Amino acid sequence: MKTRSAVNTPKHIALAGLLIALSYVGAFLKLQGTIALDALPAFFGAIFLGPFYGGIIGALGHFFTALFSGFPLSFPLHVLISLLMMGTVQVFGVLYQKGQRVLAAAAGIILNGPVSLLVLSVVSSFIGLPFHGKWMFFSLVVPLSAASAVNILGAILIWNLLLKRKLKERSL
Repeated sequence: MKTRSAVNTPKHIALAGLLIALSYVGAFLKLQGTIALDALPAFFGAIFLGPFYGGIIGALGHFFTALFSGFPLSFPLHVLISLLMMGTVQVFGVLYQKGQRVLAAAAGIILNGPVSLLVLSVVSSFIGLPFHGKWMFFSLVVPLSAASAVNILGAILIWNLLLKRKLKERSL
């Protein structure tokens, strides 16, 4: 199985829809607040279908999680988080497709954890949310980074298991 760039065939769109549905389910598997396993299908999608589809799945996945949590950080901030998630998954997908797998995983964890959280901490301070700034950053950086690692490493593990199965089927 080779990774692909964005192709709009019915098969790709159907597979993206399936991964969006899995992201919907992952949104119910919360680790803390709006930190959930909704991103695993997005990172997998970035590997399997390409960065474009992965990014869309990532944005929708976070939106589902925020929706089911009642948008605790405000609707506009969760829209920003969805966009940050889209960008993170796309960067991960581009690096992964270039063969930079370790760098892709590290970039995904850092971008989805500390970098996104830094942006959100600053923006939440400007819009006057009660939970903002350094308190937001330091209380969420560890669980968000850990959840990012679980989502990313889970996606890579599933991809590798499918790849091994495909190679095994070819050798039979």
